[in-house]
Amino acid sequence: MLKAVIVDDEALARQLIIEYLQEYPQINVIAECRSSRQAIKAINEGKPDVVFLDIRMPGMDGFEVIEHLDHAPRIVFCTAHSDFALKAFEVNAVDYLLKPYDRKRFARAIQKVLEVHRSETDEFDRLVKVLQEVRSPNEKFESVFVRSGKRITAVRTADILWIEASGDY
Repeated sequence: MLKAVIVDDEALARQLIIEYLQEYPQINVIAECRSSRQAIKAINEGKPDVVFLDIRMPGMDGFEVIEHLDHAPRIVFCTAHSDFALKAFEVNAVDYLLKPYDRKRFARAIQKVLEVHRSETDEFDRLVKVLQEVRSPNEKFESVFVRSGKRITAVRTADILWIEASGDY
């Protein structure tokens, strides 16, 4: 089950997303936010998998909201402003829905979200399986080696809080 947060200062826009999401029982809306401040709090506390985020809102815009997050959910921008599409993909948005969008276009965005989630889950499962196969039950890795540019650095496993795949790595 994927957790979702909807962020839009317009009640009708939030309601439309909720209506469209009713067709996807695997996505559970954990919060609706009408302001940037509400969004930051809901996302940092709820740690959703996906956020449907408007760009133009009173106070902070959607990009500023992203800068204040402690958690990195997948973002689907839902906006009436086409001039931010490039910037949206620079922050790794899953999709960019230009208002007014229909159910069919929304469905394509959801398919992208589900594919990204499935891919991440498969990668994580594969990593866990490899780690289980490599080590014996009594053996513990004390460090792993991480490439950063041309450097390879040993990182103590006790210092690792999160591991995420990037691109082909």
